[in-house]
Amino acid sequence: MKSAKGFPIVPRSSALKSLAKFVKNPIPTLMGFLKEHGDTFYMYVGGVQKGLITTNAEVVKSVFQKQHRKFEKSKLQTETVAKYTGKGLLTNTGEDWLRQRRLIQPGFHKEKIEKLMTLMMSVIQPFSEKLAAFPNDKKLNVSELMFELSFEIITRTLISRPIPEEELKEMSQAISDVQGFIVKQVRLPFLAPIFYLTGKVQKNVKRTQKIRKQLLAYVNERRMHPTKDHDLLNMLLESRYEDTGEPMTDERLLDEMLILFIAGHETTANALAWTWYLLDQHPMAVDKIREEAAGFFDEKITLESIRKLEYTGRVVNESMRMYPPAWITDRIALEDTELLSDHLKKGDTVLPFIYGLHRNPAYWPNPDIFDPDRFSPEAIAERPKFAYLPFGAGPRFCIGNNFALIEMQLTIAYLCSKLDFKKSDDQSIEILPMVTLRMDRDLEMYCTPRVEIKN
Repeated sequence: MKSAKGFPIVPRSSALKSLAKFVKNPIPTLMGFLKEHGDTFYMYVGGVQKGLITTNAEVVKSVFQKQHRKFEKSKLQTETVAKYTGKGLLTNTGEDWLRQRRLIQPGFHKEKIEKLMTLMMSVIQPFSEKLAAFPNDKKLNVSELMFELSFEIITRTLISRPIPEEELKEMSQAISDVQGFIVKQVRLPFLAPIFYLTGKVQKNVKRTQKIRKQLLAYVNERRMHPTKDHDLLNMLLESRYEDTGEPMTDERLLDEMLILFIAGHETTANALAWTWYLLDQHPMAVDKIREEAAGFFDEKITLESIRKLEYTGRVVNESMRMYPPAWITDRIALEDTELLSDHLKKGDTVLPFIYGLHRNPAYWPNPDIFDPDRFSPEAIAERPKFAYLPFGAGPRFCIGNNFALIEMQLTIAYLCSKLDFKKSDDQSIEILPMVTLRMDRDLEMYCTPRVEIKN
């Protein structure tokens, strides 16, 4: 069936028939519609909201880059999510977003991230020792461990000191629970009144308010006891708006800190867990990682030296291609506009389906096969830039992309060099799309220290 606009449309009846499966896991439903209707089509998301689903790199490029001023994030992100997270870079919009971006961007330049590498390693090295101390026959919850590791890295790079374990776990669990509730609001929009009447919205708002109070305590402690640490908190405190010379208000500062916690640990933790899952199936890739990591950690880690972990970088990128942390996103048309051969009206929703884009055979031959060499310089040059979006694209490209990539490279290379990981044979893992792309159950693996053979 064709819409009046030209792109195919999935009948509302088909969307309603698949609603139960869609709510539980929308990805198989969307992948099925892609096979039936092509790489771009309209459907009624949740049987209610009409949206343009796309896995076409040219459509994505037009929305994110060529015509980006004609599109904006939806109220789902700028209001629903912002209700819990505040107006940080992830949920902010318009001129206010641009002002914040210009303020914070310098803190994430590569030379600044280089100074954070020491803080990253101050977490990764003892974490490796902790894993090595577990009994060899004990199954470890790698999913949980990667959440623990990534959360500790973001807190250490934010405030330069460890946070008590119970406090870390409480904050991490609260963030995870709130994200789960946000997903319910998105997939079941018709239940919005019930969520309010039952107090679930208010309950989750209070949980994020408690986290903000904890963050404010870190801020006040730093103000009372200033340091010269090269961490993210000092960067945020020292930042000044170019037009006024003023610092951020406490409310705005907490917004940005909370976004760093959420975006800086959930996405990385999931990407790391999926990487271990894939490496378990491809031992030759593990061997290559170990080869390039040999001797790497004996010397000072710099931006120049991190380039030596080139194959590890390919592995991380291929993992995020197959299991992108941000598996879907949205944009709203701010005015009537043309999109390829189609005409969009003001208010129309476009939904770049990143999971499907990353498995579109037009850009990725044999897309279900793990192949890190897809990210060789030659392969990258031959592929449309907008076929790969682990960190978004255009002006709203993720500000922390270099931070995340370096963190994952260091983690995978160091742990591979010190430990052997082996998945439990009887465990089957499936995808679970929440705010980020999770596993449907925790990944369990055995972990044993490597025996280094010296000549």
